[in-house]
Amino acid sequence: MKAYITLASKPGAFNAVLDKLTEMNLSKQDVFLLFGAIDILVQVHFKSLDEFINKWFNPIRALTPQEPIIESTQTLIVISEGKPFTQGPDAFLFLNTQPRYLEQVQQELQSIPNVLCVDTVFGPYDVICAVKANEKKNLKQVISQIQTEVQHIQGTVTAIVAYEEVKCLCFDQKVCDIHIDDGGNMVCRQGNNEAVVGNNAIIICPLEIASERKKWEKFLKQEINQT
Repeated sequence: MKAYITLASKPGAFNAVLDKLTEMNLSKQDVFLLFGAIDILVQVHFKSLDEFINKWFNPIRALTPQEPIIESTQTLIVISEGKPFTQGPDAFLFLNTQPRYLEQVQQELQSIPNVLCVDTVFGPYDVICAVKANEKKNLKQVISQIQTEVQHIQGTVTAIVAYEEVKCLCFDQKVCDIHIDDGGNMVCRQGNNEAVVGNNAIIICPLEIASERKKWEKFLKQEINQT
């Protein structure tokens, strides 16, 4: 049997949560740091409900030492397990559909070459789909293909797998709300400018672009002079 556990961690606590999960003897191949609506995704295998609760669910839920590092968890029990993926996924799609279309959606998704695995699940989502793109820049095309070609999908939540840290440093020094929009683009509160250097995805805010920064510096000086 198989299940997914999603974790929403406290800001800045990603590494602490990952360290705790590693201490639980979870394979790195089963723990995914994501950018999107879900911070961390864990997949676990078990033989019985008791094993799941005692070995995985309760210990993960208990990751709250003196200073809690997890804000919330969700459990997604796999109903129909897709083929195991041997490659590292670039993104997970969390899909909703009507119950009568579950099998059809699963089959259509599995026919797409860039789809690694499709599991139907019981929980807030109906389907979890792991996808791989030949290059990061092609990921948007893969997501668009799924949304266009697969029938009866009622909603899509995309979470990008973070193999390297995503950096976003705005001119105002405030932490950005990095998330994934419906088109599979990484965006921050200041704008939508993505650069990929090797495996490192970097969000470039407009204020980091020289011309835009000059405009803002001019604007701020005017504001100061008027006060």
